[in-house]
Amino acid sequence: MIQSPIIIDIREREVVDPTTMGDVLLTAIGLSGVLAVAGLLLGILLGGLFIVWKRRRDATRLDGPRAGAESDAVHISPYA
Repeated sequence: MIQSPIIIDIREREVVDPTTMGDVLLTAIGLSGVLAVAGLLLGILLGGLFIVWKRRRDATRLDGPRAGAESDAVHISPYA
């Protein structure tokens, strides 16, 4: 009885850098920082646009820059 030879194929694994808890925490803080800065810049940009828009709108009114200021105010009354 002739047996066939046993062949074992040994392959080396690829070396992967282990991800530590510090790496995960640093990535999360970095992503949160990027989102916070993006939100801050967007808020400043939109705030500036609203201010410019209101100033231009008031400057183009025929009655003067503050003629319609009363209509812009919010009136809260319990009898309304």
